[in-house]
Amino acid sequence: MTLVHDGIVTINIRVTATTRDAAAKILDSAEQNIRKIFGHAVFGVGEETLEHAVTVLLKKYHKTIAVAESCTGGLVSDKLTNVPGISEFFLEGVVAYSNRAKVEILGVPEDLIGKHGAVSPQVARAMAEGIKKRPSADIGVGITGIAGPAGATKEKPVGLVYIAVIVDDVAEVKECRFRGSRIDIKNFSANTALNMIWLKLIRL
Repeated sequence: MTLVHDGIVTINIRVTATTRDAAAKILDSAEQNIRKIFGHAVFGVGEETLEHAVTVLLKKYHKTIAVAESCTGGLVSDKLTNVPGISEFFLEGVVAYSNRAKVEILGVPEDLIGKHGAVSPQVARAMAEGIKKRPSADIGVGITGIAGPAGATKEKPVGLVYIAVIVDDVAEVKECRFRGSRIDIKNFSANTALNMIWLKLIRL
């Protein structure tokens, strides 16, 4: 059985066997086959969350992280801080919702916002660079977008989100176009950011 929630796919495997040991072997084989098919898309088993998987890799590679959020309102930081032991790696989370906060707290150039708009790949990257620099983190994350229902234009519709992840000195900026309610868009954005971090870390 396959379930999809907030952009995360959960695959539930059910087997029938004459003994518990036989069932366990079938389950193990099925899990290995799924991992072969989906590769790095598989981040956990059972109750393991994406934020837990990220934390495991932060610990493995001794990386610290800082997050700057606008449209997600601190949701990525909230998810990460739900994981026990994250305080060793999570240095700082900032909700820079207004343009003024982006400029004064994160050091985003005011003319950059004026030229490209607050919701742009350039500003997302500048947010990631600014939050990474503040506590001298190894990883910086910047998220800016339009969660709706207001604030959209023809060029920048509701659901347009830019997510920037910088690991050491390597940056990636992703343009996303989500659909759904304001809460849906926030959840999709947060999980996409965590997935980008996860994919960066597993390739180190």
